[in-house]
Amino acid sequence: MQMKLLLWMVVMMVILPSSTVTASSNISLENCPRTCGSVSVPFPFGFGRTECAKNDSFLLECNKTGSLLFGDISISDISLENGTITGLVNSSAYRCWLEDGSDWIFRDGNIAFNKPSNKLAFIISPIHNKFVGLGCDTVAFIAGDYGTTFASGCYAFCTNVT
Repeated sequence: MQMKLLLWMVVMMVILPSSTVTASSNISLENCPRTCGSVSVPFPFGFGRTECAKNDSFLLECNKTGSLLFGDISISDISLENGTITGLVNSSAYRCWLEDGSDWIFRDGNIAFNKPSNKLAFIISPIHNKFVGLGCDTVAFIAGDYGTTFASGCYAFCTNVT
């Protein structure tokens, strides 16, 4: 009888903490906002507090203007069904030259698709993207590392700048 009582106490000690954690997790998720501006933010994504997302990899930012951000990406839709995040990377790089050939102004246009703290890699879709380079004597490229290094780009040139 004492053995059964001891076993029952051990089982209860193991079960109770996990049910308490589950209950408190549900309470914290209920208090988490699920929209930012016009964008629905389904779990595992979240913003506002770290406990509103599954982990830091899924933590987004809702700024004061109601824009949902993931690093440098302005998010317009999250689809768990399709496994996609639709967003806009509004980054431009430029290098303007003076007549003597020296730099007048320069911006490199580097952007971050993953936050440095991410342990989970989000990848760029090979079919749902547009990458554009405009101008004369323009080199545009995108590069990164996902298991193996990749790069892609284009070169635009003009024979007559007038």
